[in-house]
Amino acid sequence: MTIFYIVLAALVSELTFLIGYMLIYAIVRLLHFPYSLMHIKNRYRWMSDGILGGSLAIFLTCYVSFFITKNQVHSEFLKILIAIILPLIGEIGYYRYLSKKIKPFFLGRFHLIAKDPIERGECAVNLHSITEQMVRENKIDKLTKDEAVINQIRKEAYDSTQGSLAYIFIWSFLGYVIGIILVHYFLF
Repeated sequence: MTIFYIVLAALVSELTFLIGYMLIYAIVRLLHFPYSLMHIKNRYRWMSDGILGGSLAIFLTCYVSFFITKNQVHSEFLKILIAIILPLIGEIGYYRYLSKKIKPFFLGRFHLIAKDPIERGECAVNLHSITEQMVRENKIDKLTKDEAVINQIRKEAYDSTQGSLAYIFIWSFLGYVIGIILVHYFLF
């Protein structure tokens, strides 16, 4: 029966991580409005997105896993390990996709699907900022007529999006460590 609770906690913690990261990231994106008013640079936005999203997602993941395994006799380390092993494997698969474009395996695909709205949002912001820059430079006639220019703008926006996702991903690992420290202090 103990193995059943361990497997159940691991699966539910993976699901909680994916849903929690998406919801927390959507809430954290609302901080971009005051950031833009304060003229904070993008790299600090990405840092706050990664740290807040990662730490709160891991905290929720561990909380749900601890709730399932609370009547089991396991050490603190084992309970944390049960909670984070599947999200960690999925994040490694997502990293392999981001850095080397290697087709992700089973858990990596779930993380890729869950982070697709983040990628689409970043790409839309980058595409909008590039077109606004072209309008300010009075290059609007190239934007509406030349298909090669439009494809070049899309490629530039996509490349910029991949860079920002890499920064968010790197900072989210610091958030995961902070989340585990929060779990240690608040749940035990």
